Formats: sequence, C-alpha cells, structure tokens
Amino acid sequence: MNKLLVVFPEYETMSIYLSEDGGDNWTPVAGNLEENPDGSGGGPSVRWLATLYVKDHPVYLAGTSVGLFSTIKLDGMNTVWVQEGAETIGNMVIDMIDVRQSDGYIAVATHGNGIYTAYLTDVSTSVTAQTALPEHFVLHPAYPNPFNASTTIRFELPRAGMTRLLVYNMLGQKVATLVNNYRSAGEHTAHWNAAGVASGEYIIQLQFEKTRQTQKVVIQK
Repeated sequence: MNKLLVVFPEYETMSIYLSEDGGDNWTPVAGNLEENPDGSGGGPSVRWLATLYVKDHPVYLAGTSVGLFSTIKLDGMNTVWVQEGAETIGNMVIDMIDVRQSDGYIAVATHGNGIYTAYLTDVSTSVTAQTALPEHFVLHPAYPNPFNASTTIRFELPRAGMTRLLVYNMLGQKVATLVNNYRSAGEHTAHWNAAGVASGEYIIQLQFEKTRQTQKVVIQK
C-alpha cells in the first residue's frame, strides 16, 4: 500500500498529512481540528494516529491534547473529525492508541487518567456519524425549562475553538461553569445540575471567539 499518514505533535502548525503515492506528495487532512486553514491558532496538538479496518472500511483515530477523535473519510482540509468518548475519555491528553485488526479492539492511553478500551465492529453504529458541519454558532433552548434539578443545553460550533458555557444569576454573578475548554466543530451537549441552586431566573451564556449568545432559564422547586 502507498498510503501514509504522519502527525506533527506541535501547536501552531499543520497537524496531520496524508500521502497516497508512497511519500512523493502530501496533503493536509487535519480539517476541523485546526483553528485556521494554515495550521495556526489554538488547534490541539495531535499526538498519535491509528487506522482500524472495520469490514474493510478504514476508521482513522487521532489522539490529541484534547481527547480522541475519529473520521471515516479523509478529504483534505474538508475532513471532519468527531470527538469520541466525550463522556468517558473527555478532553484528556491521549498519549497512544493501539488497535487489533482481528476483532476491532481499541486501547487508548491517556496522560494521567489510565487506559480506555472498546470494540469497534460496525462503522454505522459504533462511530459517530460524519455529518455536515453547522454554518453558524448556535445556542439551542435548554430543555427542560423551567426545570427542578437539572437541564440540558445543546450548542453548535461552525469550527473548532475555545468555548465557554457559563451560568449567571440576575445580579450578574457567575453561578456555574459548564464548559471551559477547546471544542471541535459540530454539535455539543452540556448538562447543568442545579440541585443546590436556589429557585429563580438565571442566564446561560455561550462564548465562542468574540461572539456571545444568551438565554434565560428558570429553576422551580
């Protein structure tokens, strides 16, 4: 096979390159993992790449400084990498990925938080769907609202970048920080457990780059 993939585990540089002719020519395929098309900006450091063939279809896995990402299609800088294990691995630094082709076994080693394992046997059900990226920055209405103890907030990012999701009371005092890290492009979900928070009205604010969106939620106990 003449296909090669290499990573550059540095910041402020293009992270992933693909060659399909044995190394004579290289194409960047970091896609939405980069903040800017030239690799500059606050994109994560890519530490490891692995390829697992599931029913003869390649699944590409990227271990980064902000978690595990996957894609089933390398399409230059249009490649869409989707975060995997957001609720388990989260945004931990990934030091190494190992795969076993015979049964789809994956082992992911994190920096300081142990090793996570899984079996990947069906691309259609086990890999996050590769969908078109949203065109706009969107904060969806929290649900439920009003609520008693917890609510869920969905938001969409048109590209990767530092993201903050904060909760303020009506005096402008910060009550909770729900998200404060680098997020990939696409749809994300956050949960606010407000069991110990008093009844009343609160403001949820989503901050991305220089843009802010807010919405009001109500706790009723």
